[in-house]
This record gives sequence, structure tokens and C-alpha cells, in this order.
Amino acid sequence: MGTRTDPLSRAWRWFNVGIGGLAVLVGLGLVWNIWSSSGGFPPPAPCEPPAYHLQADHVRAGADVVVEAPDASCDPRYGHNAQVEVRLLDANQHQLTRVLAPMNDAGGFSARMTLPQSLAPGVYLVSATPYELGTCFDTNHRAGREDGRDEAIVPASCAEPVKLLTVSGPVSPASAGPTGPL
Repeated sequence: MGTRTDPLSRAWRWFNVGIGGLAVLVGLGLVWNIWSSSGGFPPPAPCEPPAYHLQADHVRAGADVVVEAPDASCDPRYGHNAQVEVRLLDANQHQLTRVLAPMNDAGGFSARMTLPQSLAPGVYLVSATPYELGTCFDTNHRAGREDGRDEAIVPASCAEPVKLLTVSGPVSPASAGPTGPL
């Protein structure tokens, strides 16, 4: 049995190939549209601020507390004028003391905060976060509008990292070391 080679059969075959090709292109277009509107590949993990630590977690009222963080292992690009906000909070998370300190582009910093002499003995919280930068990575919610319109951005709710600091009575002049010339 031979194949039909008349012009009408060839035209019908090319028409079917064209319809099939068009269906493939439309299908690929739909898949591309869905894939790109959902963000395509999973986005890279957010570049979180580096973990910070306290040089000492037990100090006396009136003493200095040094809070430090190494550079982040990713590339957060905080900028040349970046700052870190270090806050001392009570158990109700009321701010008692606040210090702004320079932070490098990679998130590393070393900040010194002097505790008030009048600070009552107890356990306090120390928070250190990039100043005026949104760093909420613990939720799937983005700050701002979902439709992409550029309006006032409201920061997403997130848990603020804190370290515990135990404060004992104030620094006494006798424990502060020599005060006169040697």
C-alpha cells in the first residue's frame, strides 16, 4: 500500500503539523506564564543578619556591655553607612537604653553600651538589629502590597532576636580599680 502524495493530502498533513506545533507553543506559553508568575525557581535563601553575641552575659549595673557580630556568610550589602541598633530591654520588652553603632557592609559590628548605674539587679534582654532595614525572614509575608504597587511599606511581623543579660548590683568604686596615679 502506498502513501498518498496528492497535493491535498500533503496540505492536510502540514496543517495538522502546524496545529500540533501551535498547540505545543501555546502550552509552553501557559507553563512559562505560570512558572514566571510564581517566581520561577525557588528564590535563594534570604541573607539574614549574622548572629551576634555578648562578650559577657553577667555584668554589674553601670558597666559596659560589648555586643559583637562577625561578617555574614552571604552578601547582605548593607551599605557603607549602615548602622546596628543595640537595645537593652526589660522583661516587658520596654526599651531602657539604646545605642547606634557602625556596621560594615557584610553585617559585622562591635558596639559598646554603658548600662545605667540605677539599673536594678535582674535578667534583661539585649537586641541587636540592622538600623532602619527590614530583616524579617521568619515569615512568608512580604512587607508592602501583594500587587506590587509602590506604597508605604509596613514591616512584616517577625521575632526579634534577643540575648539574655544578667545584671547584678552597681559597680562600686572599690571594685572599679585604682582611681589615682600609681
